Amino acid sequence: GGMRKRAGLARALALDPENLLILNSYSSFLSRQGRHEEAIERLNVVIQTAPDHYGALVNMGAALSELNRNAEAIVMYENALEIKPTYMGYSNLGTALAREKRYPEAVVAINKALELDDSGSLAWGNLAFVYSWMDGMEKQASDTFEHAIERHHQQDSEALILEVPLLLEANMHHLVDKVIEQAEHRELID
Repeated sequence: GGMRKRAGLARALALDPENLLILNSYSSFLSRQGRHEEAIERLNVVIQTAPDHYGALVNMGAALSELNRNAEAIVMYENALEIKPTYMGYSNLGTALAREKRYPEAVVAINKALELDDSGSLAWGNLAFVYSWMDGMEKQASDTFEHAIERHHQQDSEALILEVPLLLEANMHHLVDKVIEQAEHRELID
């Protein structure tokens, strides 16, 4: 049945970490296209198989957050940060907390991101927005906005050049189908 097949798939994926890598990459590709529910489905497979997969937890948080499921996203980011404290994890956590109007906590999270890497303008901009939504933080908000704009201008012009994805969607689908087919084939053997 479907459940057994899915369990077999999860087991087969567990045998081959490369498949998890493909599913995780594919899920972030889907998310970038706004197909967040599909991304979440695939990330569930990765996280069931490898509960401490840092990248999948962060991507799951991002997909949930895009669907406005911020409370769930926060849990994912916190789990990811326990495994590996990173700029991206804290920055995304700050965004989800801010969307839940938990502004003081959002400020703490974004500042932790900036402690790890203060070179980008995105977290500075997010921090400025959060300050602007808090009472009595006008000065911090305007200082932080100025800083964000400065950072943005300092950033290498390379950052403004679009990257072209290596795999077109059709190829990506084909690759994922192949992985799942192999996994199901292996399930029939054992």
